[in-house]
Amino acid sequence: MSGADHEHNRAGDWSYFLLRCVLSIVMVLVVSCIDGHEEYWIRSDGSGRAEIRYQIPASLGGAYGGDAGIQQKIVEFLGKTPAVSESACEVVTQGKITTVRVHVGFDSVLDLSKIRASPELKNLPTAVSHLVGDIKVELRGRTLDFKRTADPGKALPGSFFMPTSKFDGHRLVYTLHLPTPVRESNATRIEAGGRTLIWDVPLKNAVKSPVVSRFSMEIPIPWAALSVAGVLLVLVVGCVIFCIRRRRSIILSAGKI
Repeated sequence: MSGADHEHNRAGDWSYFLLRCVLSIVMVLVVSCIDGHEEYWIRSDGSGRAEIRYQIPASLGGAYGGDAGIQQKIVEFLGKTPAVSESACEVVTQGKITTVRVHVGFDSVLDLSKIRASPELKNLPTAVSHLVGDIKVELRGRTLDFKRTADPGKALPGSFFMPTSKFDGHRLVYTLHLPTPVRESNATRIEAGGRTLIWDVPLKNAVKSPVVSRFSMEIPIPWAALSVAGVLLVLVVGCVIFCIRRRRSIILSAGKI
């Protein structure tokens, strides 16, 4: 066999190997339908908490060390993320489905925009960063603008090869509870007098284009803080008036001597 033929065979073997790898990856991703539910509660001081639940095929969980491996990676990420003040994680596999539950607490909703920039996020599967998405929080006076852009399509690249019917029954639901009525939002539903926003997105739509969650709200006035400030102001003014009157009394007394 000539050198040219040998090189040709090696190239053919390499191409065949790559083709098998690609097809294997595609076959794994083809079954990668997910269901997700994220629920957030934001308090009047800007702090809050979140309960997050995702269900993924158990076959995918095995690629990351099973339940224990997934849980360890998430716990390490949350523990090293400054925006998160408290956290807990549970990963349970039943049959063919792995359920990931995460609880997080945060001191300020403004800090959520820093999660995507966290270097620890790189230690998680790339799909996670696409599900977290890009978060932008801006404060304009007393108006809070929030925008999140998640891209499940990039998290599940195998979805490109799947018929739409395969996504039937799978959804991504984002629920947000606010301390005051929302001023503007693109939520699917708005409930509780404007204080609860729900984005209910069928997975078949989410994989075609990024999911954008957007709202604007007016930050409530911290009445408790204002009350304390008011009391302090009254005390200061009272002290000033007392000092002025006392000084005037001393001056008048001195004039009579």
